[in-house]
Amino acid sequence: MKDFRDVLKKRINLYIILILFSCVAVMFSNRFGSIYFADDDFLGGFIIGFQMGIFLCVVGFAFKDIYTFTKALKNESKLKELYTKEKDERNQYIKDKIGLSGFNITLVAVALATIISGFFDKKVFFILLSVLSFITLVKCVLKIYYNKVY
Repeated sequence: MKDFRDVLKKRINLYIILILFSCVAVMFSNRFGSIYFADDDFLGGFIIGFQMGIFLCVVGFAFKDIYTFTKALKNESKLKELYTKEKDERNQYIKDKIGLSGFNITLVAVALATIISGFFDKKVFFILLSVLSFITLVKCVLKIYYNKVY
């Protein structure tokens, strides 16, 4: 359990760094986003709203995980429960079956590309947004399917 405690502490530190990065990115988006799309208020607002929504979701999930990990570090039974949940063979099998680590890397890369493209080109932004939506849909469908099958 000591190793798992160390893993949780490292995750908390990574989430704090992620939250700080997201806050800086939101400030950057608000400051410079309106410059690129001054001619089209609706589109500029949509792109900035998408960027802020992504960053706020990241911050929200990070806070949720920090809260969960902190509670688990303070309570031995919650720590064992979290450890069991993470090491559950069925869940690991499902994650392997749908290629979850590859999906997540692709999802994050496309999400970052979508956010960055929002500053430069409208067409590229919407193409990447469509790709991001498709990847997310496929991931959700596979997760639901394999949870029912296994």
